[in-house]
Amino acid sequence: MLEWNNSALTALQQCGERFRRRYIEREPEAPSPSMIRGSTVHAVAKVALRRKLGGKPNTALPTLEEARDLAATDFEERWGAQEIRLVAGDEEDGAEALAQAKAESKDFAVALSAYHVQELAPRLRPVAVERKIIVKPRDSDLVIHGTLDVVTQPESPVSDGPRDLAPPPDTIRDLKTSTKSPGKDTADKSQQLTLYGLIRYAEVGTVADELALDYLVRTPKRGEMKTVTLTTQRGPEDFAAVVARVNAAVEAVKRGVFLPADPNAWWCSEKACGFWSSCPYVSKGKRRPQS
Repeated sequence: MLEWNNSALTALQQCGERFRRRYIEREPEAPSPSMIRGSTVHAVAKVALRRKLGGKPNTALPTLEEARDLAATDFEERWGAQEIRLVAGDEEDGAEALAQAKAESKDFAVALSAYHVQELAPRLRPVAVERKIIVKPRDSDLVIHGTLDVVTQPESPVSDGPRDLAPPPDTIRDLKTSTKSPGKDTADKSQQLTLYGLIRYAEVGTVADELALDYLVRTPKRGEMKTVTLTTQRGPEDFAAVVARVNAAVEAVKRGVFLPADPNAWWCSEKACGFWSSCPYVSKGKRRPQS
């Protein structure tokens, strides 16, 4: 039985052929350097925030040196465990380009991991870290799941007379890494946050007060770092809309409808898709000669 999360839903919406090969045929898709570095930053953030989980006393965040060491070790393990997808400008310089991409990506991951424990992690009060939630609607064989990076609450719960007994507000947060700042409406448009809000609502029975995207940004030329946090909200109408999308996706898969991506879409490219070079829907004129 196929289980649905944001990655699967987005894949089908963007390109049915990529979805089919990845989720139906289970073909492996090699990660790109940016995917490896992002996974490393997430791994170090998880270590840091789990130390703060529940406000445990006598626990400290990793030092900058420890964060850098954790990141370097994690990155090397991930890089060495699988083939890396790289688009080089010149086939003959492939090995050199791969080495350069590794060095730059590792430096990015190490720097942002240290920056996270220094700038973002101290400001968060986590009540759940890497929380996996599985939702099985009644009278349906549908399964929706997701893993929330972190759920936080204010350091000092808001006091308001007789409402003191009410639980403090939850914020569902998702961590992103980037080389540039996101658009101001990125959180408002995020399907991922809608699904996270939905499954958290199914788990606890209340709608999260806020959802947030925490972007750790490091500019490629100067290496300047900053945190950009975008917040938004979701409600029952948003949840109903995304469930309708999932239901439509389920029907498409049942019928074997896997429409390929628009060839002009940015994700239909060698850089963005690991199946691009062997895709039957890609014009031969677009492909580079294979060695």
